[in-house]
Amino acid sequence: MRFTVALIYLCLPLGGCGDGFKQHVQERVKAQMIDPQSAQFSDDWYDSHRDIACGEVNGRNRFGGYAGRRLWAWGNGRAMIAPDVGEDVDNRFNNIWMTCWRARYPDQAAADNLLANMSPDNGM
Repeated sequence: MRFTVALIYLCLPLGGCGDGFKQHVQERVKAQMIDPQSAQFSDDWYDSHRDIACGEVNGRNRFGGYAGRRLWAWGNGRAMIAPDVGEDVDNRFNNIWMTCWRARYPDQAAADNLLANMSPDNGM
């Protein structure tokens, strides 16, 4: 009983421990990839209570090499991988990504500082 209560208190600040949610989101992200089996998730964050998630994913391209990390986001019941520059004409990806980013880093100044210091070569 104590273990269950402790686990709940540890999971809540981390955005929930919904492994089912995490697995569902990752499967939806993989479904958009050329080689779903090669997906490598990193720096990901999940909040099943708010139904949002975001992170980075790397996978193999058509030539068999890893393409490099790309941002992905989950919101409004759908997964999206960051489009190439100029392809997000209606800002759908950007809106979902920023919703997740601000939920992950609720201190606006800290979030803006992290965004400003990201290097362009890591897909962000």
